[in-house]
Amino acid sequence: MSRPNWVIRGENLNVGAEDFQQFCFACLDFEVRSRHIKGAITGPPPRYVKDKGMDLMVVIAHSPRLSKEEFQCPLTEDDISTTCVACKTGSNWQDGLMADAGKPAPETILTMATT
Repeated sequence: MSRPNWVIRGENLNVGAEDFQQFCFACLDFEVRSRHIKGAITGPPPRYVKDKGMDLMVVIAHSPRLSKEEFQCPLTEDDISTTCVACKTGSNWQDGLMADAGKPAPETILTMATT
C-alpha cells in the first residue's frame, strides 16, 4: 500500500478541531459510500477520550467498485485494509502527527490484524 498523499489542513477551512474531525469523516464517508463495497468508517471518539492518535478508522473489506484512477481526489486505497486516520489542526499539527505515528496501534487494530 502506498503512503498517504493528501494533507488537508483545518486552518485552510477555518474550522476548529472537532469540526475538522467531522469534515474528515464526511469526506471519507462520501468516498467509501461512492467508491467501495461494504466499507466502513468509525469515529471520531467522544470529546476528551484518549484515542491513541486514531481519530477515525476506515475499513475496506472488498475490492472497490471504482478504482483510485476512476475517482477524483481519492483519499483511500484500493487494497483490502484497515487504516487509522489522525485529524490534526493548529500550528503544530505536524508535531502532533509525528507523535501519534509513534504510538502503538489501538487494540482494535491489533486484534483485527491477527484474526
